[in-house]
Amino acid sequence: MVHYWYFFRELNRPSVESVVYYIKVGESSRQQTKYALVREFCRDCGLYFEPISRTSDEAIRNLENSLFSGSNWFARKLRRVTISIDELYELIIDDSFVSFEKSLAEKKGYSYFRAMVDPSFFFAQNKLKKIKTPASPSRKYLKYGKGASVNSFLINSVAVLIVWLITAYFESRGW
Repeated sequence: MVHYWYFFRELNRPSVESVVYYIKVGESSRQQTKYALVREFCRDCGLYFEPISRTSDEAIRNLENSLFSGSNWFARKLRRVTISIDELYELIIDDSFVSFEKSLAEKKGYSYFRAMVDPSFFFAQNKLKKIKTPASPSRKYLKYGKGASVNSFLINSVAVLIVWLITAYFESRGW
């Protein structure tokens, strides 16, 4: 059976770039030993390491609300990552939290969801996509765009339909 815990490293000085870790702790003796070591380390250093429950969920939500006050609901999310107790233990021993957190990327699904629902995110992304150079003048001997091809398609389709109707009429008469 697996138990889940919250781990938050920057409890005294949180920022919008902070990361909330979901820690998976199994029942094996190796993972229970690492869990006990990590728990004692967190107590000694004053880090947040609590089991996932209503109170810990509310604590994380209150932290997000204090960091992202004045913004809409979709922008009030700290970065989150799910790792095992073994990986957390290695991060603590190697003191490689900074490099690990820099390597985290936002998932495409979350980015797409925010783009579809959150207007501020949508407009911020569209500002980046605007064309900075003016359009080039039309070139000589080229068609002006899709209008000419659509018109010719319609004319040719009507011509084919008329020919088909005429042949169907003659076939039905037996000529």
